[in-house]
Amino acid sequence: MKKSKQNKKKEQTFAWSFVIVCFLLSGAVLLNMVSTNGKKVVQKNDKVISEGQNKEKSVVIQDNKYQYDSIELSYVLENQKNIVYISKNGVKKVLLDNVIYDAPGGSEPKFYKTNKPNIALLESGLGDMGSIIKEYYYIDLLSERILIVINNNISMSVNGVKLFFDISDDCGTGADRVAGRAYLSNLLVDGGVKHTFDPKIELTCVNPDGFGSIYESEPTFNFKSADVEQGKVYFSVLQNSFSFNISDKSITSADSWSLYTNKRYGFEFKYPNNSLLEEGTEDNSGTITYLKVFDREAKNLEGKNIPGYFTYMTVSYWDDLNNEYAKGGSWMGQRHYGSLEDMFTDDKAFIQKESEIELAGIKAYEVIVGGYSATYGIMFEYNNGVYRIDFPDEIQHKPNVSVREEIISTFKFLDK
Repeated sequence: MKKSKQNKKKEQTFAWSFVIVCFLLSGAVLLNMVSTNGKKVVQKNDKVISEGQNKEKSVVIQDNKYQYDSIELSYVLENQKNIVYISKNGVKKVLLDNVIYDAPGGSEPKFYKTNKPNIALLESGLGDMGSIIKEYYYIDLLSERILIVINNNISMSVNGVKLFFDISDDCGTGADRVAGRAYLSNLLVDGGVKHTFDPKIELTCVNPDGFGSIYESEPTFNFKSADVEQGKVYFSVLQNSFSFNISDKSITSADSWSLYTNKRYGFEFKYPNNSLLEEGTEDNSGTITYLKVFDREAKNLEGKNIPGYFTYMTVSYWDDLNNEYAKGGSWMGQRHYGSLEDMFTDDKAFIQKESEIELAGIKAYEVIVGGYSATYGIMFEYNNGVYRIDFPDEIQHKPNVSVREEIISTFKFLDK
């Protein structure tokens, strides 16, 4: 039977429609693969994961509890002391027995998630919102190793090792104190000099009449973060950034690093002198700059040693959050995002929020970017757009977390 012209036309229309749909679907799949480093991924439980990749163990934080997989940390107030317990393999035992508790001062202990889900941060304090003493307990739920930082501003203790200032002051004491000059000369660790300020930092003496600071701009220890695995603590003193190594009690200054300044996008940061820094290209990817570091131990997927420079950090900017690179990829039917907070409410988005942090005085977010070989990043809204600082983890080359923390601690905006 011969087909009518009308039926033939319908068949041709259907055929072209089928081709167009296939083309659009293949484009969406291709873009998805590009956003995940070109590796094959599968969709599972509304999360993008690689084939064969184990599902990430869950973390649950509730008031006085922190649970990682089947291991749980909890604290209770007993005899005016906060007791921290760990429950593992059906056994519950005391892990810490004297955590500061100051509910009237607004410093009830609180658990936080770090960039390592098996490491919990328990933060507590004494005084008005913890202004007098702050305690930080980094607890590895797997090894039960604990890193304790106690900061009272004028000194800092790290696992019992005390850091404090060496100040020469001839201004007198008490009612006899007079206006004059004092000098911050050194940082001491258990009484020994570990860092010398060159030149010395000049301070102006004031008479507080028994209360408050004795210097116009009093030096204080500003604790930033800690790395349990590396055994390092990061802090600053009067805009000078440092890291403290627990094993050898050494202090390293980031102020001898090179300074990168980008006036167009309004930021700067310091980076190790033995690394390479390259400007990005003006394209849709949004990358402003690449920081590359040399890794002598890097290996490829076959385990072969391939020493060389690898991209360690990138800084990107987009004036539109809905740029496909800004949001880590796209798919058909993806909704329009009005802000980062809006994107983080979409559990199908390729970028998921881990925690909220402060970066150079503004609100920022630690994020996980992509599915296969997911990487750590920091995102924030600023300068009428959105920025992302990425730390790629490629070819089995794992970022040095301690260096990453030091770089982030030096990040500043030029108009602040």
